[in-house]
Amino acid sequence: MFLSSDGDGIALYPLGTFDEPNFAYREYFRIARDTGKPYTSNVFEARSDNEQRKVIVVAVPFINKSNFVGVMTASVNILALGEKLQRVAVGSGGEYFLIVDEEGKIVIAPETTSIGASIAESDLLRRALIGEQGVALDRLDDGELGMVAYRKFSNSPWALSLRAPASRVYTIGQSAVASVFAVVGLIMLTSLLFLSTLQIRVKRPREASP
Repeated sequence: MFLSSDGDGIALYPLGTFDEPNFAYREYFRIARDTGKPYTSNVFEARSDNEQRKVIVVAVPFINKSNFVGVMTASVNILALGEKLQRVAVGSGGEYFLIVDEEGKIVIAPETTSIGASIAESDLLRRALIGEQGVALDRLDDGELGMVAYRKFSNSPWALSLRAPASRVYTIGQSAVASVFAVVGLIMLTSLLFLSTLQIRVKRPREASP
């Protein structure tokens, strides 16, 4: 989706029609405009259809000769992303990922019905959101005792945890856990890097023109 400097919709793909004429009130537009940097939104419900899809938006500002001229956004299918991330889990012994946005709302989880819900105040991901990281024993979603590795993304306000039943935790080596976190971080950044690269390619010819 392409938005003008005032937040008006200019072009939309693949739907072709806008559900509203102006997006200036949207947080992702305001932050991209005010900071001049790419921004990844928290999870919210899409309004473009009636399917109650939970999505996130990556927004990249367009700058022409130091002047803000608009924003390009791309929505990310959380369900599809979640399926890919769960396949990255290191085994078939009940390991899974739980990812939350900066408000503590679930972005990625094994049970898609929980997407958009807030984690408990006692959840270890609350620690990750304030910058802590570590591995600790905790109760999993099914009540079973498990081991939870948690940390905040280094370049995002989101937090990630890898959870496994305690009976299986010794099959997960420390190096494997580190590798999984690295892979997940790479997947989450793919759309952001793509839009940033496109921004640079569009910006250069504009700045070079008389």
